[in-house]
Amino acid sequence: MRRLQVAPEGAETVFTLSGPGTGDFTPGPTRGIMLVTADVDADCAKLAAAGVEVTGPDDVPWGRMAGFHDPDGNGLMLLTEKEGF
Repeated sequence: MRRLQVAPEGAETVFTLSGPGTGDFTPGPTRGIMLVTADVDADCAKLAAAGVEVTGPDDVPWGRMAGFHDPDGNGLMLLTEKEGF
């Protein structure tokens, strides 16, 4: 999988573009929107308490992440980045 993260220096918001590695982005609901958070576990607990179906969180080489879909079918990811990554 390929990904590109874009953010101005010092920003707290990061935009991540990701795809299957071929550059082929299929039209339809957005997939791969990544939101960086300080505590993915706490945020997942809040989402689950509100009735959102959450996958994860799971440890990944770059931190800890989880996924969920919004009511429009867009796929979103929550990420707590590993220090120094």
